[in-house]
Amino acid sequence: MKNKLAVVIPNLHGAGCEKLVSEMLFKFVEEFEIDLILYEKNIDYKIPENINIKLVGTDNSPYHFILYKIFRQIKRIINIGKILKQNNYDAIISFIDGCNTNVLFAKKIFKIKTPLIAAEHTINENFFNNNPFSKKFKTFFKYLSKITYNRVDEVIVISNSMKKYLQEVIKITNQNITVIYNGIDTNKFSPTKNQNVEFEKEFKEAKIRLLNVARLDDNKNQQYLINLMPEILKHKPEARLFIIGKGEKEEELKELIKNLDLEDKVFLLGWKTNVADYMKEADLFLMASKYESFGNVVVESLSCGVPVIISEYDEVVFEILDDSMGEIVKLENKKEYINAILSWLDKDIDKNKMHQKIKEKFSIEITSKKYLEVIKKAIK
Repeated sequence: MKNKLAVVIPNLHGAGCEKLVSEMLFKFVEEFEIDLILYEKNIDYKIPENINIKLVGTDNSPYHFILYKIFRQIKRIINIGKILKQNNYDAIISFIDGCNTNVLFAKKIFKIKTPLIAAEHTINENFFNNNPFSKKFKTFFKYLSKITYNRVDEVIVISNSMKKYLQEVIKITNQNITVIYNGIDTNKFSPTKNQNVEFEKEFKEAKIRLLNVARLDDNKNQQYLINLMPEILKHKPEARLFIIGKGEKEEELKELIKNLDLEDKVFLLGWKTNVADYMKEADLFLMASKYESFGNVVVESLSCGVPVIISEYDEVVFEILDDSMGEIVKLENKKEYINAILSWLDKDIDKNKMHQKIKEKFSIEITSKKYLEVIKKAIK
């Protein structure tokens, strides 16, 4: 008989952590009976059919005043506690900072002894400095993180730099901290191209394809990349920038493209479910984020054999990238960023070698196996 595992996460909408969890569920379900506990049933990714979904029953919208947010958190904690109390789980694994805190409080209030593994995918100093809400309540959120990660049974973090931050800045003394890098599907993200894809005319005909994949928001900073294009075009007039994603900055970015007279050089393609196909056809992947906790799309691009030019958004970039895969630049130096693009466009790339490096370090199989080891350790 399989052990019973509770997986708690606000939803499976978005990217990053949510995508990773959806993929790992296929590995988890081979060894555990799974209850997936969500704040709301918002699922963008495929998950195993034989998983039980339990809803906490609270919305996950960021657009509410502070008193409502406090009331909502209390309601979440109570509802999570009821679900955990009613089911005899052998282990609980939760994801994302606020959710981890809620699950811990629910355990304490309802006196649940089941071991809790908390996976942290967000926290670093740039997150607190650049996320407006987190910046406003920085001291409080750091205090909650300290309480949470010093009291759970196991902590999983996604980089050595995050582990260092938790220990040195948040003052986490919990000895059970394991670093597990985010994993990707290296079969899907590979240099092997799909010959049956219908691309947009502009993408298909482009001689040089620069690609960015991210939500259109202030942090992802697509306006920075767009502003680089006039200078890039002086050296590489055949270059085209393609941006995949949706978000609140869309109209602002369209206006910027129009004002710079780049309407036939920069293209907003909207959201795509087949991002891998676009990556495989790109010449370079560009990222100008102000902060990231990991950067899954960077790893996905590299796995497709496409070099990256990325901002130094966190120390984790030095754990992902070596100098055979691309370049890390500071956003303050636009000339450096442009020179990096021009330099890498002229390099010969061994796509298969790059893919193999990523596969050996960041495959979903390796990541899932390490998560399972931590879960089984907690149960024992």
